[in-house]
Order: sequence, then C-alpha cells, then structure tokens
Amino acid sequence: RLAAGVAVTTTATPLPASGERTALTATKYVVHYMPWFLGPGSSHWCNQQWGGSWYESVLGEYDVSDHAAHTRQLQLMRAAGIDGLWFDFQKPSWIPRIQAIAQEALALGLNFAIVADNFSDEHIVNTLREELQTFMQMPNYYRVDGRPVLVLFESPHRWSRRDTVVPTWELDGQRPFVIGTYHWHADEREAIPEGMDSLFFWHSPDLVWQEQQYYRSSRFSVKAGSVYRGWNEAYRDWHHNPPYLGYLSGTLALARENEPAFAQVVTWNDYTEGTMLEPSFLRAPGGCVDPTLSYWHNFSW
Repeated sequence: RLAAGVAVTTTATPLPASGERTALTATKYVVHYMPWFLGPGSSHWCNQQWGGSWYESVLGEYDVSDHAAHTRQLQLMRAAGIDGLWFDFQKPSWIPRIQAIAQEALALGLNFAIVADNFSDEHIVNTLREELQTFMQMPNYYRVDGRPVLVLFESPHRWSRRDTVVPTWELDGQRPFVIGTYHWHADEREAIPEGMDSLFFWHSPDLVWQEQQYYRSSRFSVKAGSVYRGWNEAYRDWHHNPPYLGYLSGTLALARENEPAFAQVVTWNDYTEGTMLEPSFLRAPGGCVDPTLSYWHNFSW
C-alpha cells in the first residue's frame, strides 16, 4: 500500500506536512497515451507493420495534433475519472503534439508525465534532456515528494550500453523520480537498478504475478500498478503475447485493494496491440489494413 508521507503532486501543488497522509496520496489513475496518430494514411493507422488493428476509434482515424480531436479525448478521460496522462515519448517530432495536449489538459484540470520510451533512442532521457525539463516545469506535471516523475519504458534488447539509460542530470537540484519497467527487473532477489526509484507494471494475463509479486514487492514503496482490458495485437510479423481479454474488472479490483500511487490504464489508444480503452468498435475484415493477416490470426495452435 502507498506509504504514509509519500506525496504524489504536480509542479504547482504544495507538499503536505511531513508524515501527513492526505488526498494527495490517493491513487492517481493515468492513461498511457500514444501521440503517434496523424490522421488518415499515417503509418499507425494504415501500415501493416505498425497499424493493423481489430478495432477502430469512434473518433475515426484522428490526428492527435488536431485540437478538437484531443480535446474530446481529454473530456472523455475526465468524465471517466482519469487524473492525467502518461505520454509515450520516442522522438523529437512528437514534442509539439505532446505540448499541445498537455496544455489543453492543464486547462481541463488534468495532469501528466512523460514515459521516455527508448525503443528508438536508448539515451533519450539524456539526448532530449532540455525538452524533458521543459515539460517537467509545467504546472500540471506529476511529482513524487517534490521530484518530477520520469517513467522509463525500457527496450534493453535494442541497447548497446546501459550507463546513460537513466538520467545523468538534475532539475532544481533534484534527480527525477525514475520509474523503470518491472518486466525487466522482476527478480525479487535483486535490487532495482541504480538510478531508478520504482518500477511500473505493464500487463500480463497472470494476475497472481501482479498481485503477489509486484504489489507486494518490498524493493520499492511507490507502486505504479496497471489496469487493462487485455491484449489483442494485430502485427503481421511481430508476436509478443497471444490474445487475452476480459481483465478490466480484475485489474481494477487489484488497484482498489492495493492503493498504488499510480494506476496506469494500459492503454488509452494503442490500437495495434488492442489494449485501447478509448471508445472503439470492432472493424470488419479488410479495409485500411486487414488484421486477419496478423501473426496470431494465422497461428497454428
């Protein structure tokens, strides 16, 4: 459970008195948000490698930089009781989109943090240090005990070295509060890596793993649990997990019971992996990209 005295705030929120447990420590439900959609014909909507999907958004093939589109998304989040967004961040070209959505989130009373996804650049937290620091100085940026939150979505199979995977810098005299990826550091016999303060859970069909290992881990006190409906990827060549669905009520129950600092909704809008909780519907076979060409659809069980 969330330790007394741990304050999850934003940049503009004053810290509670030492040891005081207030509403600031209630679980923050945050959506993992993909800012890579750029309208009809863009790669993540209509590309067999990246954009096959069994589902289609009720908003159509939107462009996340369109003010009307992302404002409607933010309004849906707020109506659902979401506290904020964790933005997936892989490339400098995504910065203007994230900035625009974060500004509108501020106007609507929603908060955010950055998930530095080093799939494309293993050193992204340092090569884009100034850009990250600019985000962290926004008034609706999440902090833990006054330190700006920096989530690391790790892709170690694509790294050549690890010493600059974590930030080598400070902001206002403090290191960011770094939350790494539990999947890569799940051995409870080992300490979490140097430079990390906590780990987040992504997804798994094994709820016992999340409950009995992740939530009960003694290696870190600030938990970032996961809420998800399941997984139904539509990649043609990649294959991460066989499909599984029907996990929303179970993962919500775990979050309520264990009261993590954050509960990450996995995800708001990853259509290719079929994890989205944005309102959507099943698309008919064919169309822009046919998901029946995906690996698991043609897998021989």
